[in-house]
Amino acid sequence: MVLLTGRLSLATHGWLADHAVSGVVVVPGAALVELVVRAGDEGGASRVRELTVATPLTLPEAGGVRVQVRVGAADDTGARAVTVH
Repeated sequence: MVLLTGRLSLATHGWLADHAVSGVVVVPGAALVELVVRAGDEGGASRVRELTVATPLTLPEAGGVRVQVRVGAADDTGARAVTVH
């Protein structure tokens, strides 16, 4: 298992402000894929088979959000579950 942590905010990732929907900044799916790919690189997973976004990741106007990306152990087929919280 691999667990990566970080923080996203408009102060450090200003380009995210371009992804506002009705005034709320939503982290784009492409950015989530990048987080998953990076974590997969650390955990020995070479590709993303599927990405399901259950709840959009939004950013506050001030401050930021802590992000955790967890790569689970390989199953019998070698696949690994990755979760973003």
